Amino acid sequence: MTALVTFDGKTVSTRRVTRQTAEGASNVTSFEIEFECVTTDYSEITALEALKGPIRKARLLCGRTKVLNPLGTSASLVVNGTTYTNCSIDTLTVNEAYGSQFGVWPYTIAFVKDTTS
Repeated sequence: MTALVTFDGKTVSTRRVTRQTAEGASNVTSFEIEFECVTTDYSEITALEALKGPIRKARLLCGRTKVLNPLGTSASLVVNGTTYTNCSIDTLTVNEAYGSQFGVWPYTIAFVKDTTS
């Protein structure tokens, strides 16, 4: 089953969640999620790459995650109707599908939420 995922209004063509960590029930102190994706439109990938910047994550003594993202975009991540604010792209890795001749682009994308605000 594919999830409906957007980041800053851009579509993320997900196939499955490969990793998700969340701590805290009603007051989330840490949240990270990674998706395995595939697209036939490379502009989807370039649009997401434009939102990524070098980030630094730090786990504070109180258990919250501080994300420093001075050159990237911090925006809302929407996963199946659930909105996570203050998220940033942690990693984005792209490969061409073997034998696709520039037609199919699998990629992996991970997001992290700044839980200090």
